Amino acid sequence: MIFRFWGTRGSIPTFNENTQTFGGNTSCVTVVDNGIMVILDAGSGIKILADSNYIKFYDEFHIFLTHMHFDHIQGLGFFNPFFDPKNKITIYGPAANSDDLIKTLTKYLSPPLFPVRIRDFKAELQFVSLPRRNLKVGHLSIDSDFVIHPGPTLGYRISNQVSSLTYIPDQEIKLGANHIAKSNEWVSGFSLAQNADALIHDAQYSSEEYLDKIGWGHSSFQQTFDFAKTANVKRLYFFHHDPMHTDQRLQELLLPFTVQENNLKSYLATEGESIELD
Repeated sequence: MIFRFWGTRGSIPTFNENTQTFGGNTSCVTVVDNGIMVILDAGSGIKILADSNYIKFYDEFHIFLTHMHFDHIQGLGFFNPFFDPKNKITIYGPAANSDDLIKTLTKYLSPPLFPVRIRDFKAELQFVSLPRRNLKVGHLSIDSDFVIHPGPTLGYRISNQVSSLTYIPDQEIKLGANHIAKSNEWVSGFSLAQNADALIHDAQYSSEEYLDKIGWGHSSFQQTFDFAKTANVKRLYFFHHDPMHTDQRLQELLLPFTVQENNLKSYLATEGESIELD
């Protein structure tokens, strides 16, 4: 299983001389395993994916949207495979049913917000509402569950026979509390992250910044690290970088968590980086 970061930034694409290392595109991650491609979110990073050779040998794509905030869907209309009739594309997202999912996406993918409508896409499209338990995409098992964030928001866990990856790009773990709940069953996203080989998780704020943004739906570095330790995660990738955080600031925020603790290794999600889980 190989996952790759195409967009790591939160809220809004941010491109300047201070965001060159860790990236300025908004959320998009691919997971590839034995001929199956899964795409997690469709922020501006999905346009970089669409323009790359990475998709050259694929004609089937599975796009899993965590939620409908603009920074997670803004690249959807720029995903070139939608306009090739040989392609088969399935879009998954939080909704009561597939009709509601289509209606929600149509609000964005139609004038006056966007010039091209979903009905103009030439690929074979399918829409699947979530959460569902034990969804199968080929040989991959994909679990989903609601997490704490404004509006219906999902986290995902993708597993093959030997590895597991958890993706929770937007979540406010503590929601103003001073500590994580003592009972794990009350911890948002815990069942998705427990014993995962890798966790990609929202860490938009420093601990000080979080105090002024309680209820905004995001977590601090410290909260995310505590969550990963509690869930017995092996690798943690701090994700959804704040648009105000420069490369230098992100490195400063990572520094307290670079010492391995409980076999947990911590990293900054870096646009363009590929990681293999074995």
